[in-house]
Amino acid sequence: MRKINLAIKAIKELGIKKIWLYSLYQLGLRSGYFRWITNKSKHKNDHALKYKFHPLFDLPEATNIASFLGSKGQKQLLKEANDIVDGKVRMFSMDAVPLKLISPFPLDHWTKLTNTSKLSSSMKESNPQDFDSQFPADIKFLWETCRFGWVFTLGRAFLISKDEKYAAAFWNHTETFLDSNPPNMGIHWVSSQEVALRLIALAFGYQIFQEADSGTAQRKERLINAMISHAERIPPTLLYARAQNNNHLLSEASGLITVGYAIPDHPHAKQWRKKGCYWFNRAIQDQIAADGAYMQHSTNYHRLILQLSLWVYKILSSHQQQIPRDTVTKLSVTTQWLNSLLDQQSGKVPNLGPNDGAYILPFSSLPFEDFRPVLKSALYTFCSEIPFELGAWDEMVAWIGEKDFSPSSENSNQTTGSQIPSPVVIHSRDGQSWAYLRTANLKDRPGHADQLHFDLWWRGMNIAQDAGTYSYNAEPPWDNALVHTPIHNTITIEDQDQMTPVGRFLFLDWAQAKIVSTQRDQQENIYSITAQHDGYRHLGLIHTRQVNLLTDDSWLIEDNVIPSNLKRIDPEKIFHAKIHWLLPDWQWQISTSSHDYPNSFIWIDIHSPEGMIQLSIQLSTIEGRKIPNLSHQLVRAGDVIHGEGQVHPTWGWFSPTYGKKNPALSFSVSTSSCLPIKFLSKWTLPSSKSKIG
Repeated sequence: MRKINLAIKAIKELGIKKIWLYSLYQLGLRSGYFRWITNKSKHKNDHALKYKFHPLFDLPEATNIASFLGSKGQKQLLKEANDIVDGKVRMFSMDAVPLKLISPFPLDHWTKLTNTSKLSSSMKESNPQDFDSQFPADIKFLWETCRFGWVFTLGRAFLISKDEKYAAAFWNHTETFLDSNPPNMGIHWVSSQEVALRLIALAFGYQIFQEADSGTAQRKERLINAMISHAERIPPTLLYARAQNNNHLLSEASGLITVGYAIPDHPHAKQWRKKGCYWFNRAIQDQIAADGAYMQHSTNYHRLILQLSLWVYKILSSHQQQIPRDTVTKLSVTTQWLNSLLDQQSGKVPNLGPNDGAYILPFSSLPFEDFRPVLKSALYTFCSEIPFELGAWDEMVAWIGEKDFSPSSENSNQTTGSQIPSPVVIHSRDGQSWAYLRTANLKDRPGHADQLHFDLWWRGMNIAQDAGTYSYNAEPPWDNALVHTPIHNTITIEDQDQMTPVGRFLFLDWAQAKIVSTQRDQQENIYSITAQHDGYRHLGLIHTRQVNLLTDDSWLIEDNVIPSNLKRIDPEKIFHAKIHWLLPDWQWQISTSSHDYPNSFIWIDIHSPEGMIQLSIQLSTIEGRKIPNLSHQLVRAGDVIHGEGQVHPTWGWFSPTYGKKNPALSFSVSTSSCLPIKFLSKWTLPSSKSKIG
């Protein structure tokens, strides 16, 4: 009965169309249809004609790229490119590791290798030395290097240096991959998205390295045939991408558009272009909400779709083709939505939702966490805005932004950021701190159970953090473990998630949030916002959170757990409630006693590089009722360092990018009480130390 109930909920929340498309995909796998239609025997050099490559777009001037990079940026770029020449690559912007292009698995047809969890486990068994010390046993670590994102680094280095060794590295590494991974054989052909992203990189590599001495006629002919094989792999399983209706569909559509223009004399080129453009435009319309929010509820996936959109726009405009006006409108709005979450001092954004470390078009030497290269390119291209001054981020604009961008393009049209205010962002008047409150009206499956999560930023530092992802496929407890409510900066009731987890990537019984009220000053700046979510409706409860900017250096968050009026609750019934905050791994001090607030007032001081920050938490109750005691716990890297109680090994970690986790301070305060339950959390930044009043 439980399985039947879950199936009914899945159909209701995901939609019958997605379920039907996914079922067709599974039927294609299990019936052998996909194996038959993509069988390797169909691709034994049957590309009898020699097709020509057509440039995707004009490459930028080397002098402009060198100017944007500066001497420091050029040095860093050449160092990374030299590592690639030596067979090392930086996955997910971490330290250089060996570039692995040969799969450790037998070359079975890809249809036999679709269980990524099983593959990840077998990776651990067959190559323990590669994963025990550095990385989780996760198939993404093999897929990532074979996305060929490193080609863009080689290409950028070749453009400014004309050093033949970078071209030779491209051709040599590409041949290694093609020799070891024939069409449709092995794990690198399982995911059409991986195939599409590799296809985009291969097309870019062909264009920028085709005139190099190492780019022989034989190598170029082989690469064109490889691109055709990649293109032929995508359409048969577009069903899966349509069922997901997320960045998979946009990636695969972008791959088809790329090859359709790169090899225009192929008999399927027109069909590839038509299919790619149709699904690209359809996906943009379906996946971006009216206010600009992206359906995957992830800042990193949001950046990914902007990069794909810039790439497609660049190709189409270079071939005198236009993206439909309504698509450009959606791209403009979604660009400004993400820009509203940009921390102007650091270039970072909240680590919202799934973060798989994707940075598919790395036309920049800035850190992975810096969103300014993509946002400036998108604002310049889709919004006709120049949001900030010239800097290293402008290299990406020159590559895939609006054409003819150069240092002289800066003009009086410069703006200071988003013209569409976000209803969930509050900025202090002095510009030193700002906050983001997560309030999603979910229409597509959420990645994290994180309603009313609160992110706080001060002077470019993320003070109240979102933990991120770390790994999708690692062995327990790290199999996509950072998605749960207790990990986020919100309230957890009865130790339950806000939604029902039914798998690594699926929540049902979606929690819906809404804005209840907003208060603004005379300049229309928000200084107070109240929101609520219904994720605990099955318990008969509602969680309401009010965020108040008291002064430029103090924030007060009021959390209330109250009856939802959906069912009668015994007024004496006791509920367990916990509030959690994830803090940077700084020096700390906790105080738990107070004459004014006995047994109900706890505060922690954390010592930031720019002064001490205080977070105090108070439990409030109605007059005449005994104030319940508070218990607290401070966890760092899975270990309790203050307080007591059970702890999960995934608590007290922050993952800035995929496969990397750093210690953090997981500070939680809990109580057991009858309703209503009210927590007051006050953040006091340096220069003011007033108490909760």
